[in-house]
Amino acid sequence: MVIRVQPQRPSFKPIPYQRTSHRRGIPSWLVIFTIGIVIGALGVLFLQSSYGPKRLSATEAQKLTDELSSSNIDRQRLRTELEELKATLDAVRLNTPVSSGSPAPVSK
Repeated sequence: MVIRVQPQRPSFKPIPYQRTSHRRGIPSWLVIFTIGIVIGALGVLFLQSSYGPKRLSATEAQKLTDELSSSNIDRQRLRTELEELKATLDAVRLNTPVSSGSPAPVSK
């Protein structure tokens, strides 16, 4: 007695272009997008380190800030000193007569 086994028919699928095997990997567009972001970030870091301005350390930045504040204080002090000198010069000019363009005669 021989038992015949018929090959199993494929089941009916209502979607005509459905894949028969599902690929469970990462989509290729996501891989390309991620690689592009990484290459771009590395390029920016390379350009900053090669051609960008040198960065200051914390102590150098603090020293520069201190020098700036001291120069601002000196400038303010010199500005007030200049105003005082202008005021005294104006007071001296008001007390003495202004001579014409010729030099004053020297007395003996």
